[in-house]
Amino acid sequence: MKKYKFKGSTLDDSFILNGIDIFKEKWIDTGKEAKVTDPIYGQGFTFTVWKVIRDDKHIVFAAGEFSNNVWGVYVP
Repeated sequence: MKKYKFKGSTLDDSFILNGIDIFKEKWIDTGKEAKVTDPIYGQGFTFTVWKVIRDDKHIVFAAGEFSNNVWGVYVP
């Protein structure tokens, strides 16, 4: 399983990766999962690995909710 690194978190449904706000794009489920750890509390999660395609850019990331509307984003 590929290792994913914590990129950041958001509370406001906005997160920029490679110059693109991923929350304004369609997320495509890659069918893969990533085991990640919350960097603050150390709790483990299994997040879906997503892909966003925009202007021939393919952005792959794992994302999910740490708690109600607190999203964590991880990159390979």
